[in-house]
Amino acid sequence: MKRLTLVLPLSILLTFLLLFSAFGSVWDAGIILFNMPIALLGGLVGLAAVGMTLSVSAAVGFIALLGQAVLNGVLVVKRDPDPARPRRAPVDRDDRGRARPACARC
Repeated sequence: MKRLTLVLPLSILLTFLLLFSAFGSVWDAGIILFNMPIALLGGLVGLAAVGMTLSVSAAVGFIALLGQAVLNGVLVVKRDPDPARPRRAPVDRDDRGRARPACARC
């Protein structure tokens, strides 16, 4: 568990640097990484709901959960470059290009 306290912040920093180099914007990388605390909160609520404590296997599950949260953020930023657009706009224009990646991660 002690090793994970070192590896997790380093992996988040490395993820941020990779996202920044891929998108070229601190803002986009920050939006993507903002999904991580929300996913962590949901995971902690799930652990509390079943009465489990944070163990090594749960921590590995959290790492996988954070990976999925980052993937979700990448899909949102990549497919919707204008966040001021109304939320129903992809539905109104029948955005099939987004449906495939969204279903692939389910």
